[in-house]
Amino acid sequence: MELGIHPFVTAGMVMQLLAGAKIIEVNMENKEEKSMFDGAQKLMAVIISLCQSFAYVWSGMYGSLEEIGAGNGLLIIIQLTFAGIVIIMLDEML
Repeated sequence: MELGIHPFVTAGMVMQLLAGAKIIEVNMENKEEKSMFDGAQKLMAVIISLCQSFAYVWSGMYGSLEEIGAGNGLLIIIQLTFAGIVIIMLDEML
């Protein structure tokens, strides 16, 4: 769980910033809109997890791509992204 809760927290801050700046219109009193907002926040967290995973592998945090190979690099990206999804699920359970 290398990425931890960072993608989820970042997604929450970005979505709150977008809603606060009135870039997106959200009525938190409406259950349907709040549910859509929460779903968009979770989707953004998955996208951020994927981007951060790619950045970790691309930057050579686990070794250069020549050493680990493209296949292993892809597996690391998938593993880190899946761990981010597990964090989102755990948060949903709470």
